[in-house]
Amino acid sequence: MNCNLIIKITFFLTIAFMLSCGNKNSNPNTKCQELVDGIERQKNKLPCKIDEGISLTRLEYEDSTYSVWVEVDDKYYPFNSMDSLLQKRRKEILYDITVSEGQDRRNYELYVKYKIRMRLIFSGKNNQKQIEIIITPSEINEHLHSKADAYTKLKMLINCTRRKASEEVEGISEPVITLKDTTVYMTTTIDENIYDVTLLKENIVPSEIIAELRNINPKIIKFMADANCGFCYRVIGSCSKKSFDINFFSHEIMLNKIILETDAKTQLEIVESDE
Repeated sequence: MNCNLIIKITFFLTIAFMLSCGNKNSNPNTKCQELVDGIERQKNKLPCKIDEGISLTRLEYEDSTYSVWVEVDDKYYPFNSMDSLLQKRRKEILYDITVSEGQDRRNYELYVKYKIRMRLIFSGKNNQKQIEIIITPSEINEHLHSKADAYTKLKMLINCTRRKASEEVEGISEPVITLKDTTVYMTTTIDENIYDVTLLKENIVPSEIIAELRNINPKIIKFMADANCGFCYRVIGSCSKKSFDINFFSHEIMLNKIILETDAKTQLEIVESDE
């Protein structure tokens, strides 16, 4: 099972909830009516193909549980490796809750407010096998109130971050993001049958590297700045193993955090003015 597909599907739990449920109803003993209405709207679009061999088939909000059913064609993805990947992803979702901020955090708080469990069910298209992830409101609440300094938050975020770019570039691997001491590394390998390492270095635009990092997860920039960390973009040749680094100092990361926050504020003002 492709781990990026697991991530894409499990993020649907949060995304669908954010789109469906507002916080107008302040009574935690009643259902989140906005979620009920949102699921009804989304049901008209089901089944929905997520990727080759994977489809979203059903949504349900019953007995204080928000459930998402995903059908997997085991001709494409064997079940024998799925359980461990899902358990790993469960841990990563909890990391994501711990480091959440702003609107993301408020969305998670709604699960606690309405005492809603998150539940993701995988079922085989051609067999009767079924596995699931469940995250309880108490777990969500515990991780929302976990205390972590800026460096720990950065480390947690990197542990649960995967590439979410919409396009794949031939001959360039998906980046691997790691944290060592006070530097975040984003490492990618290039196919030297397609690219020349030296020429590539001469043509890289630093602002495009930051844009790529922002595309993967903009919170990495913020947490790097808060932890006073630098950033290194490293490219390695597939055959020669020649490499080069493009480095950004901590003050450059702080500047990019300010730009990021300014852009977010501007977008919010535009949305509010439209309303």
